[in-house]
Amino acid sequence: MARPGRRPAGISISASIFVLVYLILFKDENKVLNQPFIILGVAALSISALISLYFNYKRKDLGKAINLLAIGIFISVFIAAWSLPDVNSYIGYANLSKEIKKVRAEKQISATYLYKLKRADNMDVFLDHTFEVLNKDALLKKKLSPGILVIDNDVIDSDKKDRDIIDVVKGKERHIVGSYSVIVL
Repeated sequence: MARPGRRPAGISISASIFVLVYLILFKDENKVLNQPFIILGVAALSISALISLYFNYKRKDLGKAINLLAIGIFISVFIAAWSLPDVNSYIGYANLSKEIKKVRAEKQISATYLYKLKRADNMDVFLDHTFEVLNKDALLKKKLSPGILVIDNDVIDSDKKDRDIIDVVKGKERHIVGSYSVIVL
């Protein structure tokens, strides 16, 4: 009969090893998690979960197993937090807005257009000026010069669809910030 204290360490070890394998196999697809400190944090969590599992199964000391797992979680969060400055461009709109303001000031452009931004209506807090959220038809039919177009990198870098949008932005000055591009039209 299984002891009731064995499950937490077993679940944590399988989850942390799964995340570690995912980070190794799909590192090119996920730029946010492909940070050295995040991988080190997951590795620290995996090691602490292994040690916790050892104490739970072999030594039959549930108290030490739980303490080691808690310490491992604390250490992994501490290590992974060091990657926040690198990941900040992918998390919110602060860095993107700083780049938009910088490009607007350099080029002396007043119009800003947004295409395929998640929750773009929140950008007004960061930009301190008005902007226009475009759909695909408006982007292709409207004359957008001079202006700044903020667009998702997946739209530009995809090979499958939106070739007409790629033609609109081809050859333009492009500033990449996280998952988005600031394009000078």
